Amino acid sequence: MQTKVTMRNNRQPVLSLIIAAYNVQDEIAATLQSVLTQRRQELEIIIIDDASTDATWAHCRRFAAHENVILHRHTFNRGLSEVRNTGMRMATGEWLAFLDGDDQLTPGAINQMVQTLDSTTDLVVFGFQKIRQGNVIQVFKPTNNLQHIYTGAWNKIYRRQLVRDLLFPPGRFFEDMAFTAIAFLRASHVKVLEAPLVKYCVRDSSITQSSTVVKHVDVVAVLQQLVDYRTDVAQPQDVPAINMLLNKQLFSHMFQVLRYRQVSLKDKVGVLRQLCQAKRRWQTGWQFDDEWRRQCKDVLIWLAGCALVLCWSAKGGE
Repeated sequence: MQTKVTMRNNRQPVLSLIIAAYNVQDEIAATLQSVLTQRRQELEIIIIDDASTDATWAHCRRFAAHENVILHRHTFNRGLSEVRNTGMRMATGEWLAFLDGDDQLTPGAINQMVQTLDSTTDLVVFGFQKIRQGNVIQVFKPTNNLQHIYTGAWNKIYRRQLVRDLLFPPGRFFEDMAFTAIAFLRASHVKVLEAPLVKYCVRDSSITQSSTVVKHVDVVAVLQQLVDYRTDVAQPQDVPAINMLLNKQLFSHMFQVLRYRQVSLKDKVGVLRQLCQAKRRWQTGWQFDDEWRRQCKDVLIWLAGCALVLCWSAKGGE
């Protein structure tokens, strides 16, 4: 099912908000209410259900009559990357933003988004609140420093022309790492909006909270897109920052793998080996952080992970 969008006075929307929904029947109504109760004159709302097996699609259809809303449903489950890719193909706004079906906009977020956009800006990075069981557990403050950007796609507003030929890699976890970094590198002007505009709701059952250690291997495939950009497109002055970002992401996932409980050492080592091989292959150097205490900590933990791989291999581990 797909419904046509109706814009006031047939105007092109300023902002297209792409909402991804999959098996979020208990959250999607609150998510959509957080959007539809706000200013929407310049807004195009694209809601894409990724072939949910629960009542998510039924809840989405209740909002079909709202002005400026497009509903679309995949005929089979294709994953978050393809949901976002579909949304970008459907979007007609000058600007793009993303929202997951179990997160919410904060009051007044749309108004702040629209007022922030101007002809000189290509990318806006804004703050967000991390929520667990209704309680704020962290407030994220954004930065325009590439090494320290949050790589999630949904705390940013992109000029559509900036990402017109970028796609999220299908079938991968952590799919937005390279997309957001390349968008940042392409942008001639990045604007930072400190206000928290999204409530990021942490669910233990969500993809990013899954304890499947093998998912971290996808980081290598996803970041390869950024490595290729570094080699073929990036300006020489951007290479050190790209290398630091690559190191930070590889380290972050090594650290997560090391911390997993109830995961066999063999499974951990298998993932760590691929992260170590990627770092060596990409020749990213040893700069992990621009603050020396964190730099020392990151390097020591990385070396500990490498030592674990070497010891396992020396003992004949597969």
